[in-house]
Amino acid sequence: MPKLKSDFFAVPDGEIYPRHYGAGEDVFGSVALAAEQEGLLIDPKIDKPSARRKTKAIKSAPENKGQ
Repeated sequence: MPKLKSDFFAVPDGEIYPRHYGAGEDVFGSVALAAEQEGLLIDPKIDKPSARRKTKAIKSAPENKGQ
C-alpha cells in the first residue's frame, strides 16, 4: 500500500466529509491517486534504507597559507 510522506487532507472513497491523513499513513483508492498527483507518496525504490546514499565528509589536512 502506498504511504504518505507528509500530511494530506482528502475525502475517502464512499465518504462525504474530508479527513486528515498523517505522514506515514497507508492510503488507497482516490486518496492515493490524489496524493500521487500532488507528489506526496513515498517512493519505495528511493526511500528504502539500503537505497539511500551513504556519504561521509572528506577529511583533509588544513591549508597553511603564508607560511
